[in-house]
Amino acid sequence: MRWRAAHWAVLALSLLWACGLGIWHLRGQIGPLDRAEAVTLDWRHMLARMPGRPDGIVIYAIDDQAVFMAGGYPIPRQRLAGAIETLAEAGAAAIGVDVLLLDPTSEENDAALEQALRNRPVVLAAGGMAGSPFIISPEWTNASDPAAGQSAPSFPSLTRLARPLPRFRDDAVDAPALVVVDGSGTPRHAPLLFTPNDAPTTVAPSFVVAMAVAGGYSDVRFGPDAIAVGGRSVPLDLNAQLAMRFLGPTGTIETRSLATLWRDGLPTDIKDSLALIGATATGAGDAFATPYDARLPGVEVLATAIANLMDGTALRRDMTVRWIDVGGAFALTAIAVVLVLATPGWIGPVATVGVLIAWLAATVLAFAWAGWWLAIAFPFAAAVPAALLALAVRQTLEWRDRGRLGRTATAYGALQSPVITRALAEDPSFLDQPRHQDATIMFLDLVGFTPLADRLGPEGSQALLSEFHRQVADAVNATGGYVSSWLGDGMMVVFGLPKPGPNDTLNAFNAALDILERLPGVPQVRSHAIRLKIGITAGPVVVSRLGGGGHGHITATGMTVNRAARLMAAAGVAGVPLLADPTVRDRLPADLAVKLNALAKPLTLAGFSSPVEAVALADGTSLGAGYKLRR
Repeated sequence: MRWRAAHWAVLALSLLWACGLGIWHLRGQIGPLDRAEAVTLDWRHMLARMPGRPDGIVIYAIDDQAVFMAGGYPIPRQRLAGAIETLAEAGAAAIGVDVLLLDPTSEENDAALEQALRNRPVVLAAGGMAGSPFIISPEWTNASDPAAGQSAPSFPSLTRLARPLPRFRDDAVDAPALVVVDGSGTPRHAPLLFTPNDAPTTVAPSFVVAMAVAGGYSDVRFGPDAIAVGGRSVPLDLNAQLAMRFLGPTGTIETRSLATLWRDGLPTDIKDSLALIGATATGAGDAFATPYDARLPGVEVLATAIANLMDGTALRRDMTVRWIDVGGAFALTAIAVVLVLATPGWIGPVATVGVLIAWLAATVLAFAWAGWWLAIAFPFAAAVPAALLALAVRQTLEWRDRGRLGRTATAYGALQSPVITRALAEDPSFLDQPRHQDATIMFLDLVGFTPLADRLGPEGSQALLSEFHRQVADAVNATGGYVSSWLGDGMMVVFGLPKPGPNDTLNAFNAALDILERLPGVPQVRSHAIRLKIGITAGPVVVSRLGGGGHGHITATGMTVNRAARLMAAAGVAGVPLLADPTVRDRLPADLAVKLNALAKPLTLAGFSSPVEAVALADGTSLGAGYKLRR
């Protein structure tokens, strides 16, 4: 299909739309699409669930049993101190305390906890003033890295950081437990670095990184879009955020009641493991919706992020992946527009749906096999509106084309016989090759038109011919004939197209009688006593397309045609309205055959070596030149 300016305009606008969305995607600013993307990401989690549970991480939950044993919530800090001491003695590599320690309690309890923290690998959670250690609504800022002497990536700037009491910070590391949720309330990212509100030019680690460092990974290094931990490079999303991959429903990460430490004493299976203490009791702590669970405890969310970092199971959504998203969006948009505009009917829209499904399948496979978080909502948001715009433009253009073609067909129909118009509409290759067949041929002409045209002038002659042609065309069309040639005041008519029939000769004869009856109705004919001469023959002909230079017409050739032309000329000389060969009379019903009388002797016609038998439509008067009717 030839592309028009409108097609190129649609493609350009669609790619511009994809470009705008791509810029927002590279900046992480496509907020309205987050909810849709979250749904598709949940589907992928369900389709490609991580097998088993991570090693080296144990959660000790402040659950209902622990709260009951401790005598209430929050549990006394002396109880918490005992748990920390037991875990440290059991050989835990690091202990994370996901409990806010903001306000002082009794000196006995606080002193016990302070003592338990001393010289032990403990990371304390800091949080927001709203009381949630998990969700921080960060104000994003460009912080500089003094060590590097250059501009660093953007990190969350915590304007309301709630830190543990100073007496606890002196003996333990404190770091904010940061989790960024999407529009549906599901945690998707764990920021690994942040800028403290009291030191905006510095960069500090979050709870997740602090746990890795406290656990013995002193070689933690940040790159432009990755973090190296324990010799493994883990890709990061924008702003040094870890894209979280959930491992399963509640309890997927090994979870034990904190009461087991108080009741059973020293565990023997947590040496070199990371131990997290956090609240899961009814009404205590925070919980989040995840792909697998409506309420995943906040401490398990943090444990999931830590497992992603330590095991390298985090989703890959770095700039490389985002650029693949952009490339996919451009490709999908361009393919959708081209398919819709360049293919007929519903082939393009259906193929576009197939391409989108292929991208959907690719994202699922990439997620399952490599942990790549390829976008779905963003490429679809680029391609689907573009496809709909292309479809609307195509439909509009087709509607306009159909109207123009309809007008053209109407104009063409006025210049062409309905018989041929219908035949070509049903079969555009009609008579591409010559065809031998039987047909009935009729020639007719006005006798005396040339001297009359000289008297009437151009306008009068045109008026006479116009009315005469109209009357002839009406009679011929009514009987299924085809005017093959308009010859001024004469014409050639073929009966037997698009295919021969048993009534072709009858139709030709009826058309001739109708024309003879109509002729007196033409004013100029009546006032100037013009008469008509007609020749009709029936027999074998060759029907074909004739012409050249891009112009042509459909006609019949052969001796049957020549004989009809010569009989018409002889009718004019003989002074009879119609001459035909005997074959015509033989093909007519008896009531019509009697109207044709055989001539007294054969006619000598130009171009024919032998005399030609003929029948005439006459009333028995002399035909001139010695010819008389034979009754």
